Amino acid sequence: MNRNMYVICAILALCFLSADVSAELKVGFINSQEIFVKYKGTEDAQKRFEDEKIRLADEAEKKKREIDDLRANLERQSLLLSEETKKQRITEIENKEREFQQFYFDAFGEDGRIVKLNAELTRPIIEQINTILNRMGEEEKYDVIFDVAPGGIVFAREGLDLTPQVLDELNSMVEFPGKDASETANP
Repeated sequence: MNRNMYVICAILALCFLSADVSAELKVGFINSQEIFVKYKGTEDAQKRFEDEKIRLADEAEKKKREIDDLRANLERQSLLLSEETKKQRITEIENKEREFQQFYFDAFGEDGRIVKLNAELTRPIIEQINTILNRMGEEEKYDVIFDVAPGGIVFAREGLDLTPQVLDELNSMVEFPGKDASETANP
């Protein structure tokens, strides 16, 4: 069981075992994956992310082709080259391969540019969602709001899903170039 499930179970256990619990526990849930897919504000972030991913993949492909071309040239000219020249070209290819591997790791690795860009682009959206959830939780007196996206809920009573409300509020805040606020709020 993952860490989130332990936290959820602990919260629920405390709520149910507490002597101060009111007659009814108010619980809600969202589906953060659905919010990210349907929220109009993610379109720009997704496009910027995809554009950068394509740019980095193209650059990686270019570097890989350069290495392949160097190898092919070495094979074609191998019989005509001195041993010293062969060694130099092999060293050049090995250096290019190391550069390629470093570039690829820096771009697509665990802590690479693409991962950092994704975090940078999603952070403001997550902050907006959290602000809305905190406000909804306080104003509507929810005891707990869960996110079903990681699969932490296997049953939920109809009417507890707050995803549409969060999406509506997020989408009402999106500003489109050339439209005033009243047009944005009522598409």
